[in-house]
Amino acid sequence: MQRIQDNLPKASNPEGISTFNSKSNPVMIEIEKIISFSSENEKFRATNLVGEAGVGGKWLASPQEALNPQAYITLQLKRPVEVAIIELGTVWCATIQVQVGRSDWPQGRPLLTLLPTSCLMTPQESCMGTCIYKTRLFGSAEFDSEVVKNKWDIMKIICRQPFRRNVQVGLSFVGVKPVEAPVSEVHCAPKSTPKSVEAILDHFFGNMPSRQNKRKPLRTRGARLVMAAIRKNRENPK
Repeated sequence: MQRIQDNLPKASNPEGISTFNSKSNPVMIEIEKIISFSSENEKFRATNLVGEAGVGGKWLASPQEALNPQAYITLQLKRPVEVAIIELGTVWCATIQVQVGRSDWPQGRPLLTLLPTSCLMTPQESCMGTCIYKTRLFGSAEFDSEVVKNKWDIMKIICRQPFRRNVQVGLSFVGVKPVEAPVSEVHCAPKSTPKSVEAILDHFFGNMPSRQNKRKPLRTRGARLVMAAIRKNRENPK
């Protein structure tokens, strides 16, 4: 029997840490608690995914469950939201699937599939043990077109690795961006009000006639050239 791999091989991003966390990036909704999970490694517990995403560490399935090709974890979000984006950091996951539900549903009601099974690792990568850490963004294009229209606060993430049975699958972080969140965190500077002709002429040629005398003919050749260029730009905008 092959030895269970508890110490994972090194990678360029060995922990698969996310670039955000729920406090420094308010567009991501916080994970409130863990509802259930298939199993956990004593060193990498499921509660690592709660709170500041990616900071607490990863969740891995128990080494005793490594022969099982599937592991899952069920999370509860801070509040029900329409899901715009799901960002996942995965470990040894060949495929991933996400199901959703509501905390106010009666017990036993089946969850709905938001993200159908998506491939993350090829059979070759799985067998060779390469690219075991993945970071993926899933959006509306991958989501079920009907399920995505509603608000959810329960999320079950199913990790599968059918090509290799001596490894522990898991997640290094989970991020959920709601629809009402800003599309981008980039803050653009407000557009400045176009300067008046007088201000432009003032800048290049010093004090010009006041508003009361703005119809007074311009006396310098440079000022006349500037005015001509401004008029031409207004008449023939790009």
